[in-house]
Amino acid sequence: MMLVRTAGVKPVLLDEERIQEVLELLCAEDAGAFDRWIAQLDTDLVKFRALLASAGNPDGKRDIHTAAHALKGACLVIGAQALATLFAELEACAKAGDLTEVNRHYAAGRELEAETLTALKAASAK
Repeated sequence: MMLVRTAGVKPVLLDEERIQEVLELLCAEDAGAFDRWIAQLDTDLVKFRALLASAGNPDGKRDIHTAAHALKGACLVIGAQALATLFAELEACAKAGDLTEVNRHYAAGRELEAETLTALKAASAK
């Protein structure tokens, strides 16, 4: 699956099929599981912002790369496609050691966080 954005093309916010699949699997066993996943994603996003703010430490690039990779995976699992694309970009920039680009990409895609969390919560309520 290709996650890199094409210039000027906004990626699909949510993978509706994936969300339905996850809801069917999770809700069969635990009705509140999807909501807890959303809450955990929100917590992890807050931690990522804090990590980004402290990226000047010696392990900053590696830590950002690791966190972006984990968030990309979490977003793909839960169906947050556009946010996964953003974190794939951040992961690539951090791997290249370019924290300036990490910050630029993150600032450009920052609004995706709230938009995605709102859309995921709406999907959970259906």
